[in-house]
Amino acid sequence: MQKTGSTSIQSSLFHARLNAGFRYINFGQPNSSMFLATAFLPRPEDFYANKRRGLSGELLVERREALRQSLLKQLFECDEHTLIISAEDLTNMEPKALIDLRNFIGQFTQDIDLVGYIRAPKSFMESSLQERIKHGRSRFHIEQIFPMYRQRFEKFDKIFGRDHTFFWPFETKEFPSGDVVLDFCSRIGLDFPAESVRRVNESLNLPAIKLLYAYRKYGPGYGVGDDAVRSNARLLRALQALPGPRLRLSPTLVEPLLEKFRDEIDWMENRLGHSLDESMESQGDQLIATESDLLSLDEHSLKWLANQLGPEYENRSDWRISPRLVANWVHSLRLKLYSDSKALASGQESIELVSGDEIEMEIEKLITIIKESMPDKDFTVPDKTLIALLRKVFGHIRNEIENTPDGVVKVTGLGSFRIRQVEVEKGEKKEIVKRVVFQPPRAKAKETE
Repeated sequence: MQKTGSTSIQSSLFHARLNAGFRYINFGQPNSSMFLATAFLPRPEDFYANKRRGLSGELLVERREALRQSLLKQLFECDEHTLIISAEDLTNMEPKALIDLRNFIGQFTQDIDLVGYIRAPKSFMESSLQERIKHGRSRFHIEQIFPMYRQRFEKFDKIFGRDHTFFWPFETKEFPSGDVVLDFCSRIGLDFPAESVRRVNESLNLPAIKLLYAYRKYGPGYGVGDDAVRSNARLLRALQALPGPRLRLSPTLVEPLLEKFRDEIDWMENRLGHSLDESMESQGDQLIATESDLLSLDEHSLKWLANQLGPEYENRSDWRISPRLVANWVHSLRLKLYSDSKALASGQESIELVSGDEIEMEIEKLITIIKESMPDKDFTVPDKTLIALLRKVFGHIRNEIENTPDGVVKVTGLGSFRIRQVEVEKGEKKEIVKRVVFQPPRAKAKETE
């Protein structure tokens, strides 16, 4: 279930060297939600992450097939290992997609277990409201974010079998050292050292959520494409610095929903074998009961925002500012952060430093950079054609590498890929793995005059 420490679990297992007997499915990112949705939803173009990136058509068809092939390869190579796939968006996937996923994995094993944490309704709604605002939503419809437990989770019992479906209460006070990562690993029998845990906290405090909600409601919108995704991520990282209390919903808003959906709660409590009761006591004086509460902005938050933007915003005598003007200010901050990042990257934002030793390059942006550097500015081949061509070229090189057990794949003008099979020790076993080393072409020595 979303908002149950899944990001910390995913990041910890993705980056760690797991003990013999366990492997973590790797599609290039810790969270496999977008990849499984793209690979198995009947209409992956409707998935929210693909919509945000503007992915559709032939490009999405190719990505879908590549992801299914990647999963197939990892399943084929798993041997006797326990494979772990983590994707909280599975709870929102329709039964048809889950059946497709089950049958796909079922080519290799029928031993498939579904496990997941279940969070109580009020705390879930508080976290879910924040997530919706972070991802571009601007409607205050609290009933829509009530966790319809039976609708979300009964399908797993039916598709994978109740004997293979396990739900656990999300009670941090009951976890080893209060840590969900250690609790998860303990439950599945994975010996995981505490020092390898990565705690990821992407939440915003209430003042930041209010600024962001004003922006979502009155601003220009989230945008579409990778640039929009990255610029929104920068804005969220900046807003994380704004201190304040957590977002808490008023009991006057929550209690009628608990009564209305009592059957949903009862079903989950019976299935979970654990109560989902939680405190309804007032926590502070900034409880959210209406949309107006989210648009009520305090002077401290506005001064913080002005400080991010510079003297022309800070030198005000009156801080009674409308939410529409706040939206304009937040958009100015988003543009400023984008401009700062472009300057930092010297105009090559397509190459992002993801970690200390990993660089991610996007073909779409590389095409732009290459075209801008060409002397012929009237280059008429459409970007879509160039992107498709590059993907096919590199795909062909990849296939040659995969089909060459030992030897050299040489690409004139690009370099050589030296390939050899080597034996490595993994736990008590020895395995044969393929090592590929790329060697760029040597620069030609200049001829003497």
